[in-house]
Amino acid sequence: MGDSFGEVYSNTKVRFLKGNGKTLTGNVISVGDVEIADKNIIDGNVTAGGEVENDGTVNGVITENAGVGPIILPTVADIIPGNNDVTVPANRVRALAPGRYRHLRGSRERQLNFKRRGLQPCPVDPG
Repeated sequence: MGDSFGEVYSNTKVRFLKGNGKTLTGNVISVGDVEIADKNIIDGNVTAGGEVENDGTVNGVITENAGVGPIILPTVADIIPGNNDVTVPANRVRALAPGRYRHLRGSRERQLNFKRRGLQPCPVDPG
């Protein structure tokens, strides 16, 4: 796996298994505990409602027993899958046009780019 960018949020527990020396650039936030195994690099803050077990590297602030509340997700309409499967082979890049797909599969070191033009939002039930 290559370097990753983005925030990680969990309403339960976050667990990073033994890594490969690549970096996650972004904050990690968990309502529960956070476990970071060896050879994981987090370039951001780690905040847990419980405890943080860190055997990796965190280039940011580690905060335990924080008042982290769960994210309440909206109810969305059922998504109807398409009939097409998409597979991205190892060490390849594929652009995915808007549409309906059944399965997205990939091997290691792959990249899938989503084109935005023509995407339709899912209806949201305000509950």
